[in-house]
Amino acid sequence: MRIIMNGYPPLHRAASVSLALALACLMNISILPGRSQAQPFASPSAEFRASAVSPHSILADSLNFFYSSINASQFPKIVSEVKVWGNGFTPIEGLTEANFTVFEDSVLQSPIQVQEFKNDSGGVSVVMLMDVSGSMQEEIGDAKNAAITFVNLLQPLDQAALFAFYENVELKQGFTHNKQMLIDSINALTLGDGTSIYDAVMQALDLHATIAGKRAIVILSDGRDNSSAATLQETLQRADTSNIPIFTIGLGLKKKKGTQQLKDLARVSGGFFYDSPTSSELEDIYRQIAFILSSDYYVVSYNSSRCSEDGTVRKVRIEARYQGLSAQGSRQYRAPGSSATLVASTDVRPVPGKTFRLILAIPPQGNELFGMMQLQLRVKFDPTFLKIPKPLDQNIRPGTLPGSPGDYTFHFNLNETGGVLNLDFQRKTAAGPISGKGRLAEIVFMTAANTPDNTEFPFEIQLVKSANAAGCPLGLQTGHLTVRSDGMIVWPGDTNHNGTVELTDVLPLGIYWEMQGPARSGGGDQLSWAPHLAKRFPVVEATHTDADGNGRVTERDLIPIGLNWGKTTAGTVSKPALARVTHRAEGKLELLLQASQKAGVYSLNLNFSPAQTTKLAGLAFRLRVDPGLYRILSVRPGEGWPVQPLVFSKIDPKNGQLAMSLMLPAGSATVQHRGKMVNLEIQSRRQPHLSDFHFEAVGLISQSGEITEIAPDELVPVSPEAGPEDFVVLPAFPNPFNPSTQIQFFLLQKADVQIRIFNALGQEVRRFIANGYSPGWHTWNWQGRDQKHRELPGGVYLLQILVTQKDGHVFRNEQGVLLLK
Repeated sequence: MRIIMNGYPPLHRAASVSLALALACLMNISILPGRSQAQPFASPSAEFRASAVSPHSILADSLNFFYSSINASQFPKIVSEVKVWGNGFTPIEGLTEANFTVFEDSVLQSPIQVQEFKNDSGGVSVVMLMDVSGSMQEEIGDAKNAAITFVNLLQPLDQAALFAFYENVELKQGFTHNKQMLIDSINALTLGDGTSIYDAVMQALDLHATIAGKRAIVILSDGRDNSSAATLQETLQRADTSNIPIFTIGLGLKKKKGTQQLKDLARVSGGFFYDSPTSSELEDIYRQIAFILSSDYYVVSYNSSRCSEDGTVRKVRIEARYQGLSAQGSRQYRAPGSSATLVASTDVRPVPGKTFRLILAIPPQGNELFGMMQLQLRVKFDPTFLKIPKPLDQNIRPGTLPGSPGDYTFHFNLNETGGVLNLDFQRKTAAGPISGKGRLAEIVFMTAANTPDNTEFPFEIQLVKSANAAGCPLGLQTGHLTVRSDGMIVWPGDTNHNGTVELTDVLPLGIYWEMQGPARSGGGDQLSWAPHLAKRFPVVEATHTDADGNGRVTERDLIPIGLNWGKTTAGTVSKPALARVTHRAEGKLELLLQASQKAGVYSLNLNFSPAQTTKLAGLAFRLRVDPGLYRILSVRPGEGWPVQPLVFSKIDPKNGQLAMSLMLPAGSATVQHRGKMVNLEIQSRRQPHLSDFHFEAVGLISQSGEITEIAPDELVPVSPEAGPEDFVVLPAFPNPFNPSTQIQFFLLQKADVQIRIFNALGQEVRRFIANGYSPGWHTWNWQGRDQKHRELPGGVYLLQILVTQKDGHVFRNEQGVLLLK
């Protein structure tokens, strides 16, 4: 088969077939200002050889089809330009709607309109880029002649400009309709060094930026770029978004690098790459390009059945039929507008017992909502722990996106049990459609007070109906949102979270002992029987065990258990309780250390002497001892409590530590008289001294939960024989002894001390006198010797201490010791 252009010499077979294939591939998109524009999409370039295949066209034996451009500037009306011709490049005339079929994204479009235009290209602006590097010396003559032929083939409304490029890029002739000026500029071209293809393309695109209508660039080069400042990637990106097809001609590149770059420029721009092994083929190639840009074409238009202005890319395929033959081509366009995304978010994380806002908005970083006249949405949520408070019209409100309140109507419908909220926005006809970004609606939700921590709240936003001014759906995507609740509700004293304050609530204090987490905030009475918001501990159950809300599980968490004893969450109104009436417990704590009937075991008692009108309900303290000297064997409440108190104790033998709290259950009689509160049984390897017992965090607890802190130096030591105002003498230790024992005593005030030792016959063997002893603890050692430091025989000795205080009071203490020999 031979293809002959009217008025031109016949082409060789390879060039002829290449031309026929190439003519079905060009993309040329017209852009009209002031509207959303159709965007160009690069089609694979066709290399003009007999083996080239265009994916956008089908070639019949004698029917050829070229889809030259598509325009969506009048969307939903889509306008396409196509060429249909037979053998010898003879345009086929007289085709009507019956000869064409149009599909958009495989959907038949009907009706269509077809108009035929003859001898009217509409005018094309072409920039010619010519390589004048030194390697073109042998071909420059043929190249100039071919370019002049191209200029002579331009139509009356066409215009062209000329750039020459070597290591530099020079504009030889700006846009002109004057063919002679262009020819003179071509003839005047001279050779230089280097090749700057990419810079030349960039400057050609810059020149085209001032021109409207159909545009094209034609490049002739025989080598690879080696001098441009612009990179290939930058040039391809610019060409891809330019809407300008680029025709590239590679002259004699079979053994040269640079072919792929020229192909890529043609591919991304929607133009073609031509392979010209010798300069003798250049004139034929320029004739082919001129034919592609020439007159005689059909305009096929239709209104898209998918009139949504969503900014999506759509593929249009047009098929032509004539005398039993058919051919087709395809192009793509982008619909105007944009596909916006409706995003759901919350102002804060949901918190049990508190409100939060669900915000529906078109975010600023996304595409705008385009041309809205009507919008119906459905919001689905889980009503298990969520509800929308009343009055509904104050908690379901439109945002600013729908426009001024007088320009639209807003309605909603709520199914509380099903968790479904329907929203309906309707722009008034006089106000017209609206586009933009921002908040569409805000919905206030209340989170149930019994919401478990970290509960998932899914929100599903469904698009029910949308419409623009033409009644077409909006380009709007909706999605889902899942948030988790932050925090949990605790009831002070219900440490095991079973709804009742009872004896089993003491056990978790030991299980989660000293575990730490966020302290409760929000103020108010943290001990009152009411739901309190708490941040969860690393172990969730420990959040409930932190009954006093200080962020740490300690012995003092027994206090809310006693205060709220017997209370239940069932039927309790979930709102903060009124502040409790507080009372202070005041009085003195006394320490009494004495030997027990067991060898090496001693009893340490904590006694309470109340101030007038004081009502003691509880006691908490910590004790430290040297684990190398002492071992805490047991601890129990004393007989001074009117009823059995709640008791928590934690003994750490390894570190010599004890933590203890005692609390009377709510409603019990309180301590109002002096008595023993705590009894500790301690094993010692030596005679114990009160100074070895370090009390910390000592607190007297009133019946209202108020804690009176007691400093360690406020603890008053007492002896078995003396009241709290007397001095204290501890038993000698060790006893029996060899070779020495020691006596420890405590003075309340400055005093004179006399210590005398008698043998079994009543004879004084040792005397110690010290005047002006200061208050506090003192220790005296006896090595079993007499007044002259002579060793005494083994046996029983009487140790007598006589104290004369500054105020004149005299105290005496006697005890027996056994010296072993």
